[in-house]
Amino acid sequence: MTSNMKRPASSEHPSAPIPPSKILKPTSSQSGSFQHPPKLDLVKDPLTLIENLTQDEKVMVEAGAMEVTPADVVKDVRLAGFLLWVVISKCIGHMKPQYASLVDTIRLCRDNEQIRLELSKALESRSFSTIRCLAILRRPPGESVAEVAPTRVIIRNEAAQKQAIEKAWNIQYQDQIHIHLYEAINKMPRNLAYQSMAAIVQSSGTGKSRLVDEQAKLVFTLPFNLRDDEETEQTLAWPLPDPGMKFHLADGAPKQCIEALQIYYLVFFTTLFETVEKHLRTYVRTKKESHEELAMWWREHLRKKVSAHPGITVRERLYSTVIEMHNRTRAAALLARRAPTGRQDIRSDQTEVMEGAQSVEESVPSERPASSASNMPSEMMELAEEDAPPEEKGSGNDWQSEMTQAQQSAGAALLKLLKQLSACVNAPEQDEHVVKLILYFDEAHILTTKPAPPNPDEKKLYDVLCSTLEELRRHSIAAFALFLSTNSSLSRFAPIPTQAASGRARTTAKDLQAPITEIPFDCSRNFPIKWAMLTYAEICTVDFMAQFGRPLFWTMLEGAQDKSKIRSNIIPLARAKLTSSQNVNSPYGDGNEETCKRGRLAVVDLRLCLDYEPRRVATSEEAALIEHHMRIAYSVPQSREYVHAGYPSEPILAEAAAQQLAVYRQDPLGSMPRILMKNLEGGLLNVGERGEVVARALFTMAYDRTVEKEHADAGLVKYSLGCSLVGFIQELFPENHAELILSSPPCNVDEPVPFREAFEHARVRFTHFDKVADDGCMNTQAMLGAFVRGMAFICRNGAPMIDFVVPVLLNPKSIKERSMTAILVQVKRRDRRGQRNKNDIQAEKLALFASVDDKTKVRPVITLVMELGVKEREQDVEPAPPPDVPVTAVSGKKKGKKGKKGKKGKGKEKEHSEGSDAAPAAASSTARKVFQAILVLGKRGKKHHPARAVTHPRYNFFSYGCSDKVYKVISPEEIDQYGFLLANRGILQDHPRKSKGMLDAVRKMKPFWTWTSLCWLWAWPNGIASDPSSNDGGLGEEGVVCCVDGEGDEDFVLTDEDQLEVDQAQG
Repeated sequence: MTSNMKRPASSEHPSAPIPPSKILKPTSSQSGSFQHPPKLDLVKDPLTLIENLTQDEKVMVEAGAMEVTPADVVKDVRLAGFLLWVVISKCIGHMKPQYASLVDTIRLCRDNEQIRLELSKALESRSFSTIRCLAILRRPPGESVAEVAPTRVIIRNEAAQKQAIEKAWNIQYQDQIHIHLYEAINKMPRNLAYQSMAAIVQSSGTGKSRLVDEQAKLVFTLPFNLRDDEETEQTLAWPLPDPGMKFHLADGAPKQCIEALQIYYLVFFTTLFETVEKHLRTYVRTKKESHEELAMWWREHLRKKVSAHPGITVRERLYSTVIEMHNRTRAAALLARRAPTGRQDIRSDQTEVMEGAQSVEESVPSERPASSASNMPSEMMELAEEDAPPEEKGSGNDWQSEMTQAQQSAGAALLKLLKQLSACVNAPEQDEHVVKLILYFDEAHILTTKPAPPNPDEKKLYDVLCSTLEELRRHSIAAFALFLSTNSSLSRFAPIPTQAASGRARTTAKDLQAPITEIPFDCSRNFPIKWAMLTYAEICTVDFMAQFGRPLFWTMLEGAQDKSKIRSNIIPLARAKLTSSQNVNSPYGDGNEETCKRGRLAVVDLRLCLDYEPRRVATSEEAALIEHHMRIAYSVPQSREYVHAGYPSEPILAEAAAQQLAVYRQDPLGSMPRILMKNLEGGLLNVGERGEVVARALFTMAYDRTVEKEHADAGLVKYSLGCSLVGFIQELFPENHAELILSSPPCNVDEPVPFREAFEHARVRFTHFDKVADDGCMNTQAMLGAFVRGMAFICRNGAPMIDFVVPVLLNPKSIKERSMTAILVQVKRRDRRGQRNKNDIQAEKLALFASVDDKTKVRPVITLVMELGVKEREQDVEPAPPPDVPVTAVSGKKKGKKGKKGKKGKGKEKEHSEGSDAAPAAASSTARKVFQAILVLGKRGKKHHPARAVTHPRYNFFSYGCSDKVYKVISPEEIDQYGFLLANRGILQDHPRKSKGMLDAVRKMKPFWTWTSLCWLWAWPNGIASDPSSNDGGLGEEGVVCCVDGEGDEDFVLTDEDQLEVDQAQG
């Protein structure tokens, strides 16, 4: 294919600016006739005959508006470029994207005489199909529109999905948040600069668009959707965009200077308000009883089809008219700039256009009303301005004069529209502080990314549009603007005061409206749940889980004519949105490192409920997670310095996160501890929460492994199916420890029912963790609610005894409160064991079963203290005994009274308590082995446990350390990773040289002080009174304790090697 582009005789580069002489005056070569021009290559026509005729009619309308003749096209490269640009803009999806710019089409016509000739012929014949088939203009075969579309999660829009989404939009609204939003807007102060606008900042699928659409039933609203047409065709995006509006307000905006851009927006709003006001005078023939009734009528009116053109809505035709009139006004301004007699009155030109315009219903329909003529005048002005000599450019005084006139006209048009709104209502005049008009800009992120013309503050189009709206506020505070977007960015829509682009905004920064984050949540119309009919199988289905959280998923299912076609796409859609990636089956996503990193963080965050530090680096990460990875913004304070955000309980997203984590584990760097390390080394996580996070991670990994093991034959694993409690224990702890736990009896009742028997049918089901703010949720009724959502509870800060709770269902056949119990977990990160009697979890004091139907129902409960900071001692340091276990040098033998085998021990020895001044007794290497896994068994002490009306059997466990010896889910290679996560590794543990001499050298440098000779040689060279074993670096002992409390209990201390004796001791 050859383009036959002929370069001018001069040495100008094709991309170089066009000299004014060539822009304003035709050259000799341009005015001459063409003899035997070279033929341009053609490709297959992308349009049908009917489509060609429709497109040709649209082109002719706009060519006629500019009074372009075939001779003009041959002689004037500027008019030829405009005509070519109009043709291309009608079918931009088939054309090369660079020719969406008028500047480029003018340059192309300047450099290619044959194209100008073909355009002249096409204009004369009133048929432009040949132009649309020019190979030089068409996209290469196979190049999809998606390659130039904005970045967004793309889901193939099958017919069933499109139908479901459209129907879902019209489902009856299930919340009152739109009423509260309008009330809140009316209460907002609007007397200072930039107070008549706000941003709705929230993640995808939360119903922002539907919220403002529902609010339109309460207040007269002018809605704008700025999404690309191509993006809509390839994504699950609704509602549909306003054709050409994005192009008109963003791509087609003037680029030569900031003043021209603001005038452009002011004239646009002037045209909009005058057109709407005229429309109301024409179509509101009977006064409405209230402003709310008028708002509802207007909302439905915009949705109606134009009678003469059923394929076009009133909204499309109305905005098409606005854009067309705005373009003609701009064209008049351009002609006034070129007129030899000087500048003409812009408003007089527009008034003439308005008076002569046809009514909206009678206007010729346009498939893409704004895409062709939207930026024609501004682009031509830009091209002329950038090449004109200094004396020909507009002066500052000229801009100021035009700016003042545009501001006055826009203000007058707004006041006239507000007056007409009152005239349409048969009701008393509203207070001046009541908002009568809402303008909202959906998908407005395009305005925050496109730069405004060069300016010292580096403003974006969004900033200039806000400045324009501020000019309107100075005329009336009865109008209010909202900005919302699927890709809502806190830093762009609601920057902190010091980063605001406008000087006036920085001055009144503390008084600007805080971003709006409130959205409908848990609003399924099937709520409340019908508990009497609920089954375990039902709570594991996609349909049931989709009801919770944001409305995206359940409304899609409700809107589906055939739910089976939608149901299979719900989880993949959730995974794609959560990771912001199309390639969800690859551990590396789409290959973008930053997106992949954040996607992995989002998956782990959603499951573990991470707590971020309130710092700038954490805030920026959270903002990115909100914008691209489905994290919910709960609240943004007035200062906008940070955001309260998180992943609330959404079972569908939690299932998606669990499935995605399984994919990430295919990469050695994709394990949960690796992901935590990668994202926490920058200080994102609250240091005080690290121990709890590690504990939740251990539980989550054990749960995932159990589900995968028990449902291995089900194909794709669904983690919401849950797993057996016994299987969970076997995956959480190594085999020897797990067996000891499963065989252990309760600690507070006489009946020695082993754990395995008491929880034979019990199941756990927790795909994610979430927080509680009070102790009221610590009961079995709340446990039931958490279980059906697949959720475990994180206790409030400062909660007594426990840090998190895992609901347990004792009987899967009965989804009732009376079938619920829990695992109560306390987490410690200290480096030495605490005393068990101080750390013991007394479940009875928590009133866990206070809400039961039958208080005589006895249910077992599990308590676990996880002391994650305790580690093995260094090999050159003798271990101290645990403070609460009697010490003996004999391994595997009973101490105290006679046991079942008739063996006698040496009797109980003096215990060493934590914090005691006495030096710990020396322990042999045999005792070192004892503390790797300790089992303490005995009988219930009656003195210690007085009789109760109801005693729920309590299975009480202590685990010490965080290594493969304590938890099965930790591999030996991951021990250092957990040490980093816990931040409990001392200097000596991290030191690379472990010999005694080198470690002593480190001690002599005194990184810490201990009561040892090495620290005090400078004072007492002959040694100190006592030299206990070093307490360096957090040394302790690892192990698991299954205990039976009570004064006077018989105790057994047995090692791993004495497993046989354990079994025998239990009978």
